[in-house]
Amino acid sequence: MYRLLWALIFLASSWARADSEPQQIPMQTYGAHTYYIKSEIPGAGHFPMLVDTGSAYSVINEETLASLSNDGRAHFVKNLRGTMADGSERVIALYRISAINLGGNCLIKDVHAAIFPGKTRQIIGISTLMRAAPFAMSFEPPMLSLNQCVPQVQQASLEIVEITDGATH
Repeated sequence: MYRLLWALIFLASSWARADSEPQQIPMQTYGAHTYYIKSEIPGAGHFPMLVDTGSAYSVINEETLASLSNDGRAHFVKNLRGTMADGSERVIALYRISAINLGGNCLIKDVHAAIFPGKTRQIIGISTLMRAAPFAMSFEPPMLSLNQCVPQVQQASLEIVEITDGATH
């Protein structure tokens, strides 16, 4: 008869906490003093995303929203009246998306993202960056440093240990 049954999950040592070391994410520039990082939006794909500290929210486009909505990974929050970089005002939908993985090693969950039309470029805004604060940007070399990342767990193994009468089987 089993006295005790243990299920032990062995994951990466940091799976349940934020990394103690800052995550260094290379930024790419395409000649116009704008900087992009490689990102993944689970359920939608991999994208270069503009790092924009002047944008209050991150931005995804309607095409990405459609992919996320099909899998239940995006939920409407509210409509916002936003002022664009050109000074114009628009009413924009704000959604909560399940996660964004920045640079392949910094998973940020439950991100609020504004929705822009069509296939417009996608943006990492200040509200998302603040979730990984403190953060820093350097330009020689172009690098984004994030401190409160939750690493994406690649694989978990499950081991079941049966203990009876003090012996392990």
